[in-house]
Amino acid sequence: MLDMKNLEAENKKLLDKYDTKTLYTKRLVLKKGTSKDSIKVYEYDMLKCRGILGEELIEKVKEPIDFIGEDSKKYYEDIAKEKMFDWYIFLDEKTPIGNITADREIKSLNSIELSFNMHPDYWRKGYMLEAVTKVIEFLFDRGYSNIIIGYDTGNKKSEEFAKKLGFKEYKKITNSYQKNGVNIDTYLMILSKNN
Repeated sequence: MLDMKNLEAENKKLLDKYDTKTLYTKRLVLKKGTSKDSIKVYEYDMLKCRGILGEELIEKVKEPIDFIGEDSKKYYEDIAKEKMFDWYIFLDEKTPIGNITADREIKSLNSIELSFNMHPDYWRKGYMLEAVTKVIEFLFDRGYSNIIIGYDTGNKKSEEFAKKLGFKEYKKITNSYQKNGVNIDTYLMILSKNN
């Protein structure tokens, strides 16, 4: 028989543990976002699709997609249950410029993996370094022993970025996927709390 009281208690624990808390750096605020924030951060991807999808379809895609909604409570409850954090990076409390997620825990390493993206208009200003450093600090304070970052074949900028943060080579996943008929390798790098 399903014990609703225990199920509710478990859900509350997950919501508390994986709550995407608001974090502050010198220049940035990292906090929960909405679908409109996501569209702003990823608009350049949509613009690249114009030649492929056509103007009419791209305009539909640019409309806010209600995967988060203005009230992002349900979205953040759902991702907490999936053991995931999802921060949007804001330059002035209201201008979303990037996104950082933490998920894919590996229990044996007591680790979690970071993925991140920043709108190209804000590259080369140190924003992502500042934001990721703050998230790493938060995750280590949360009790993780290791943080993992991955990059794919040829992505030298991501490799250099990870090394700048102190990440070390950890694992290579050969032929992790194909792109245009070419096998792509994924490289995982690791940062340990005690290093």
